[in-house]
Amino acid sequence: MEETRILVVEDEAITAMDIKNRLEQMKYNVVGTAFSGIDAITKAKELKPNLILMDVVLKGPMDGTEAAQIISRELHVPIIYLTAYSDSDTFNRAKLCIPYGYITKPFEARDLRVAIEMAVYRREMENKLALAEKRNQVLMENASCGFFVHNLDGIVFDINKVGESIFGAEKTNIINRDFRRFVIPQEQEYASVQLSKLAVEKRIGPNVGHILQPSGDVREVEFSSVCVNLNDDNIILSIVNDITERTKIHNQTFLADKLASVGILAVGIIHEINNPLNCIKSNLEFIKDKINKLPINDITNQKIIYEINEIVNESIDGSNQINKIIRYLKGFARSDDKNLVPIDIHREITLAIKIAKPQLVDHVKVETDFDKNIPLLITENNKLQQVFLNLIINAVQAFQTNNQQTNIIQIKTALVKNKIQILVRDNGVGIAEKNIKKIFDPFYTTKPVGTGTGLGLSICYDIIHAMGGVISVKSKISIGTTFTISLPLNIKAKSIATNEIISTPTSRLKILIVDDMSILLKSLKRLLRDDHDITDALGGRKALTILEEKGEQFDLIISDINMQDVNGIDLYNYIAKKYPKLQDRIIFISGGSLLTGSEEFFSTIKNPRLNKPFTREELFQTIAKFYE
Repeated sequence: MEETRILVVEDEAITAMDIKNRLEQMKYNVVGTAFSGIDAITKAKELKPNLILMDVVLKGPMDGTEAAQIISRELHVPIIYLTAYSDSDTFNRAKLCIPYGYITKPFEARDLRVAIEMAVYRREMENKLALAEKRNQVLMENASCGFFVHNLDGIVFDINKVGESIFGAEKTNIINRDFRRFVIPQEQEYASVQLSKLAVEKRIGPNVGHILQPSGDVREVEFSSVCVNLNDDNIILSIVNDITERTKIHNQTFLADKLASVGILAVGIIHEINNPLNCIKSNLEFIKDKINKLPINDITNQKIIYEINEIVNESIDGSNQINKIIRYLKGFARSDDKNLVPIDIHREITLAIKIAKPQLVDHVKVETDFDKNIPLLITENNKLQQVFLNLIINAVQAFQTNNQQTNIIQIKTALVKNKIQILVRDNGVGIAEKNIKKIFDPFYTTKPVGTGTGLGLSICYDIIHAMGGVISVKSKISIGTTFTISLPLNIKAKSIATNEIISTPTSRLKILIVDDMSILLKSLKRLLRDDHDITDALGGRKALTILEEKGEQFDLIISDINMQDVNGIDLYNYIAKKYPKLQDRIIFISGGSLLTGSEEFFSTIKNPRLNKPFTREELFQTIAKFYE
């Protein structure tokens, strides 16, 4: 604890000496005495006390309250008033500098000690609090991510420099404003749902959203929030990271690797396209020549008609071949397809082999061994196809000679310990042991300049790990390399039986279907679209956007309970507030694993709930309850 250094300010010399003696008897260090307001200011600056005992009424042009105000403002030294006056006017003047104590004369030594100790303790606590606030402010301002503090109404209390940069505005233009004014319009309702969610769950994120800056620029952000209750007030700390450039670079890298792969295959693909085109052109010219030579009175000649039909069929086959090649290439080259769809692993491997065919001809032989028990998987379209194509091309480049009889790539699938295992094995030159640990690092490559980017295996690693899987490699020089992919079965697709329709609708309804499983969303849409007007939303967040635009148009909503980000309960609360007439016209569907607190939620509402898998009859009978 710092030594207590006291300056006594008293215009009566005898009284000042008495106070000094009392303080010294109590083992306090009296650094000096002052007899006027001006003298007190001068000695406070010179002696640097950490406490001043100040008489309110001093002789001269400046009394104690004026001197105290100057000392408090310039030196921030705590002051205790000692005065013979206890009237309200004197007390009100003394309060102007927010004193640490107020003692009326005559006083006891015990009263003086208590006042001093309380003042010293208060000062220590204030210094610690100020230091903590300064430390927090320094950390907040020097953080690499954005911070802002707000309440459940969205009103911002504080924001750091990085946050200002993300919002595209200065702190003075953000403080005391609703942060939702900086959110893109189509996500403002989503932000409101998240605030409501915070009041209950106290923590959300990390989620992704978009900030609309005053300049018109849109920034993609990743945000997390935590709600803390302080003195019955809910204070929220939100952390935001600008991921605009990261997302852009990731997408560009992702596409660049696809384009690099396509570039390697370009010559072969052109050859594959030109062959059927040449066939079509030759056949069409032949047809034209034949028709021109037909005599007008011999149109029904069966032989020529048959020959023409045969040639037309050849042309159709050629067209189909072009269509297949373009379809393979188009499906592979898309960079924006993030829809979750059921994927057949064997089909993706087969398509990857067909795309790589120009690199394989007369060079490498591909052998496949597929386990027929492998289920469909729910994942993003084309992602696994890219993984397999990258591994195939990587294997092709491991061969130094052109010999289809000896250069072998083996692709095998199997169910191993309740996981899907895919092996891609080659008998090429192999990988040196020193390079194995670096093989999945971005931009790492041992290939000659112009042969590869060093991104293919890194992207394979990211895709497989994003699916909850693992990819590993084993290799020996001159023997070959084996890549092993292991995928969890918990991403397998589920199907819904679609037997004959038993219930017959009595009216056509406008129905919004909400689910974050694409396969189920499509299945429900197929079931209902002949009898009702269907709008589908892949997840609760998409549903918010649709409801914001045309919520009043719907007669019925069918929504899943367990959805990421915005779940069925969040959606119900939003609808109850925004479209109260629709809150009782929601059918909930559930896979069995309910959210925490959902049973309590269902006990308070009358909405029907269907458990998956449900039959068409159950679905139609439930919908029938809402016919007018």
